[in-house]
Amino acid sequence: MQLYKFDEFMGKTMGGWPLQADMSPYVNKSFECACGMSHTFDKSFVILRELPGLRFVIQCPEADAVTCVKVTFFTMKFKSLFGMKED
Repeated sequence: MQLYKFDEFMGKTMGGWPLQADMSPYVNKSFECACGMSHTFDKSFVILRELPGLRFVIQCPEADAVTCVKVTFFTMKFKSLFGMKED
């Protein structure tokens, strides 16, 4: 997964909106996080932004990191696209 600096990450995730999607179908689906670990999504995760094309910016629950994921339509799985991690 590609990691970006803050300005680059913000530029790639512009144009989003507050979460409107029902995230319940994705509970217990795992994704690679920008923190370097794999997490299993649950409803306690903070979704910072929803983007066009079933993409979501998820805040890491354990570190200062955010990850942009895409939901694959037919398999209903997360695919990690890119992220940002504060050092």
